Amino acid sequence: MELRILLLEGKTDVNFFLPLVEHYGFRENGEACKTLPFPRDSDLSRPICLTKGETLLIVLHAGGKDKIKKALKVIFKALNRFDEQPTIIGVARDIDTEKDILNWAKSTLGMFEPEVEDGYLVVKGIKVVPFGIGEVLIDDKNIETKKELELLMAFLAKKESTISKLGGSIHKLSEDLRKKLTPKDIVHLLAIAKNYTGDSLSGLYRNFIEELIRENPEVVEEFLDESGLKMFLDVLAG
Repeated sequence: MELRILLLEGKTDVNFFLPLVEHYGFRENGEACKTLPFPRDSDLSRPICLTKGETLLIVLHAGGKDKIKKALKVIFKALNRFDEQPTIIGVARDIDTEKDILNWAKSTLGMFEPEVEDGYLVVKGIKVVPFGIGEVLIDDKNIETKKELELLMAFLAKKESTISKLGGSIHKLSEDLRKKLTPKDIVHLLAIAKNYTGDSLSGLYRNFIEELIRENPEVVEEFLDESGLKMFLDVLAG
C-alpha cells in the first residue's frame, strides 16, 4: 500500500482538510492506524488514517504553528521504523509573513539535506510538498487580509454567499469598532449566520464544507482552484 502523510498546524486545520480529502475519495480507516510506528508522547497528534484503493493517507497535526517544525523532524526521524516509507509528505501552514513557503520548508529540513525538484523538496527519496494557507484576496475594505486558515474560510463563505449577504452588518460592525474585522471575526459571524452552537469552531469548518460538497460542489471546485488548494491536493490525494 502506498503511504502518504499530511501534517497540519492544529485541530481546526484537520477539520478543514478532512472533508476536502474525503471529496477526493478517501474514507477514514481506524484499523490502518493501529500499527503506525510514531513514538508515543511525541510532538504529534494521534494520527487519523484514510484510505482510497491502495493508498493510505495519514493526517497529523503539530498542536500549534510554533511546533510544526519540530513535528516535521519527528516524522522524518520515525521513517526508519516504517515497513514502507511514505512517497509524499504534505505540510500545510498559515502563510503569515512568510514570503516563500518552499524556502521555509527547505530551511526546516536543512539537517536532512533536501533537494529542490520541480517546485517540491525531495528528502531521502520522499517528495515533500509545502502549502501556504491564506493566499487569497477578499475584496472588502472592512476585512483585514491576514493570511491564515480563517481567511480561507471567509473566502469560501463569501463565494457561497453567506458573507456577501452579511455585507451591511460587516460594514456597520467595522464602523462601530473603528477597525477592520479580522478573518476570525468573520468566521464567528458565519457561525451565527449558520446557527452553529458547537463548543469548538473547528466543528463549524467541517460541517460547513461537508454541506457545501453535498449541495454546491461547483463552488467548492472553484474555491479549490482559486485558493491553490487544488494543486496541493491533486499531488497529495489525487
